[in-house]
Amino acid sequence: METMTPLALKEIVIKSLSKLCEDDYLLIESSVKEECINHKFAQYVESFIKQSFDGIDVDVEYDKYKKVDPKIMEGKPIRPDIIAHKRQSGDLNYLAIEAKKRYSSGRDKRKIKHLVTNLNYKLGCLVSYQPDRSYLIIQFITQDSECFEILYYEKTPFMKIEK
Repeated sequence: METMTPLALKEIVIKSLSKLCEDDYLLIESSVKEECINHKFAQYVESFIKQSFDGIDVDVEYDKYKKVDPKIMEGKPIRPDIIAHKRQSGDLNYLAIEAKKRYSSGRDKRKIKHLVTNLNYKLGCLVSYQPDRSYLIIQFITQDSECFEILYYEKTPFMKIEK
């Protein structure tokens, strides 16, 4: 088993998006709700995590911290789209993802940064599926960074591009 580092988690996100674009491209390009795309994306994240790490749970729209307290930001409960964590542990948090059909909002960025900074997620990620474009956008942030790293990937074939 490898170590759960931000780099290992980034690779899982990228492999999962590659698989999503390869096997479920029509979900991204059609007008389905983002929750439908996110469900499939979460399945791939879970599959790749389980190949490398034991005891990690992947959940969609999970809103609990510890046993009963919701995650709170700016006085309101938040639910990340996809997370990888150890349920009910309160502190074994690994990956938090907000994935949107179009561009991520300022609130999405604040939410991911809040989860990384205050709830100790090793990696935060924003994904913009961009159904009207040939590429998608991935943004990463770690506990050690102030700014998001922004990457662009062509959907078919799935490959990193410069913008």
